[in-house]
Amino acid sequence: KRSLWTAINDNVIEVANAAAGNASAVANFVRPGNAASQWIDKNFIEAGQNKQSDVVKAEKARYAQEMEQAQGFGDEVSSTLGYVARNPLLAAAQAAGSFAGPGLAVGGARAAVGALGKGWAKAATRTGLAAGAGFGMASAGGDAAGTAYELSRQGGATDEQALAAARGASVIPGAIGAAGGLVGAERLIAGAKGFGGGLAARALKTGAVEGAQEALEEGVTQYEGPRAAVPFNPELDPTKGVAGAATMGAVLGGMTGGGASLLTGQNQPARKPSEDL
Repeated sequence: KRSLWTAINDNVIEVANAAAGNASAVANFVRPGNAASQWIDKNFIEAGQNKQSDVVKAEKARYAQEMEQAQGFGDEVSSTLGYVARNPLLAAAQAAGSFAGPGLAVGGARAAVGALGKGWAKAATRTGLAAGAGFGMASAGGDAAGTAYELSRQGGATDEQALAAARGASVIPGAIGAAGGLVGAERLIAGAKGFGGGLAARALKTGAVEGAQEALEEGVTQYEGPRAAVPFNPELDPTKGVAGAATMGAVLGGMTGGGASLLTGQNQPARKPSEDL
């Protein structure tokens, strides 16, 4: 059992670590295996995890073991949903932290241009959407690149070979991440029009879109990193963990999309994405 303050501390750390994970991924997009991403991983994320309660550590260890022992996609999906069901607040904290980076990037870009005056409203929205696409590309692409680089080096690749593998691994996830930055939660933060309907209907629709996009992005990212490192370590199975990552992406993305829709409270008629460009 945990005290209230211990539970709060666990969730605050989870938010911070999820946000730091995005920062590390962006750094890896710039240069896979760089010192900045390694420092974030070791001195921030790992250090934060060590400060979480034994309850959280035990849950994460259990989930990791279940995923390692999973015999197929069905086991991975079941284990992931079980983890979320046992730890709903921790999952929500992870979702919030994962969206902190893109949310700030989109909102900051929109605010900077919007400060020029009312006549810049449409330009502000476009800038926000561009920022969302850029952040999505860098975070998804960098995540896959960092994994590919690390696994390639572990398999005996030279730094040059590992860099080439990492660059190759980042292409597809980066493209999916960029497209994802134009829809769902980021779209609402940018000030673009969302779905029509009542408050609950809009939240459900946005959550569904964000969940589907995150499922695809996380699944592909999980696959592309190990796939690029297979030439240096033939024993790697790129499909391992894909279903679990996609399921987690769907759940957390649904939370993010629904939450962003409720928080922005848009109540305007829906229109096509092209009308905001």
